[in-house]
Order: sequence, then structure tokens, then C-alpha cells
Amino acid sequence: MRHQIAVLERRLAGKRVRFTTADRVFVAALLHRLPSGVLRRMRLLVRPDTVLRWHRDLIAGRHAARS
Repeated sequence: MRHQIAVLERRLAGKRVRFTTADRVFVAALLHRLPSGVLRRMRLLVRPDTVLRWHRDLIAGRHAARS
């Protein structure tokens, strides 16, 4: 996966990656249980704070749907 990210970063040459809502949900679901220190050491296409915000939005949406 690290190699795939490195290749993608080279191909984009500084351009921003656009994620769909499904991509955001998938990444947030996979990474939300990791401690913030681990997230900071990982090589991600998004900042750790962004992943945590996606997770908060996901939980808020679930809570709103149940209420």
C-alpha cells in the first residue's frame, strides 16, 4: 500500500486527490480505532484530523438517523 500511495503522489504532481463520500466512509471506518499517534506516523493521502472529522460526521449521521 505504501508503494501505491507513493506512485499516486508522483502521478498527481502536487494536485489534490478528490474523495467520494463512499471513499471517506471506508477510510474513516478502517482507521477510526487507531490512536492519533499511530495515525500521525502513517502515510496517508489525508491528514489524521481529517479522518477523525470524517468519523465524527459518520457517527453523527448514524445518531441522527436513529433519533
